[in-house]
Amino acid sequence: MHEHSDYNFCIHLLLQIKSIIKNQPHLFDDEIDSSEWDFVVKFWGVVTERLFHGTDLRLKWDDTHLTVHDTVSDLLLKVDLRILHDRVRQRYNIETDVGVFEAAEEEPVNAKYVGDRCKVMIESKAVIDRFVLDGCLIDSVDPLQVCGLEIHFGNTTLAEPGLYVGTQFYTATIDKSLSNMYKYLDLASHLLCFRDQCVAISNQYEDHLISTRSKKISTKRNIYDLPKDDIIMKQNSIRGSWNPPRTSKTPPPSKNLFGNDS
Repeated sequence: MHEHSDYNFCIHLLLQIKSIIKNQPHLFDDEIDSSEWDFVVKFWGVVTERLFHGTDLRLKWDDTHLTVHDTVSDLLLKVDLRILHDRVRQRYNIETDVGVFEAAEEEPVNAKYVGDRCKVMIESKAVIDRFVLDGCLIDSVDPLQVCGLEIHFGNTTLAEPGLYVGTQFYTATIDKSLSNMYKYLDLASHLLCFRDQCVAISNQYEDHLISTRSKKISTKRNIYDLPKDDIIMKQNSIRGSWNPPRTSKTPPPSKNLFGNDS
């Protein structure tokens, strides 16, 4: 069933590309001023919603505040799309972010592009911090960043004490043609891997919550209930966040500012 769902998503992506080529040609026209939400509403939003069908994860759109821990409580992190794990506690729904998505208009200026890249890495850092400080050993998150019809896949990892490493490992652009089918199938594969990563994080966190509840119910404690050395080490590795201000005088980025494995 899961395999059939993946095949269906690949077909859906190709049909959606064909649809915007036929019905939304202005998205490919550089002379027409399309906003970032034109691309989200007419293409990326449709594709992403279909991507997460049947996963029990919820997508929350339109500049909502990220659920962060005290380490970044002084930052106003508003995210274009939050991928959420939901749980009900004392009749209230508690949202936990497992992935983030940021959008920008096509070919943004350097300051906007770099600002969004820094922002998406800080958002991913905040997601990692929350899990680790909650006692769940999740120290790596894959965010998405789109600029018009171009999409960037990245990763943020808490690698060493105080060192959060951000890399970009894949980029794809939607063209006004279906001639390169292999490129779009490769994009579909990366999107499916991104979905599976979000689901794996959600499942790991759900297992952590179940384990924590069972330990609270049990009246006996043993050595296996004590925090593990690896989670203690990660908790001690966390550092605060700082988001550099972006102004009209912000200089362009250096060519090697962000790691790229491709």
